[in-house]
Amino acid sequence: MSACPDSRPYVEDGREANRAFRGRWFAAFPDTRVTLEDVVVDGDRVVGRFTYRASHLGSLLGEEPTGRAVEMRSPDIWRVRYGVAVEHWDELNTVEFFTQLGLLAPMATPGASAVERGGEGGGAV
Repeated sequence: MSACPDSRPYVEDGREANRAFRGRWFAAFPDTRVTLEDVVVDGDRVVGRFTYRASHLGSLLGEEPTGRAVEMRSPDIWRVRYGVAVEHWDELNTVEFFTQLGLLAPMATPGASAVERGGEGGGAV
């Protein structure tokens, strides 16, 4: 494999597709800060745990800027061959991400009343 496939459904496989997505990301979140929390290497696998912090200042995936701050965590795993990443997997909590942007309603807390969830009345739904 000559290009590193990406597991995210909104990024096509290959280096150029990943570069293009990163360009769109940094246009939408120009103040992105990434913290590497942990890194583990075992054989041909490299695992990193990252925290991303940014402000939504440009459009992304058809969504206009909200100006809101986001914090997103991501575990990433790469398979490396001859010093080159040939496979990549990650897990992004897109529900949490879009909720922080105000594009999704917050999820109900188990056991919370309708009032606590922002609705009317009380008790279980």
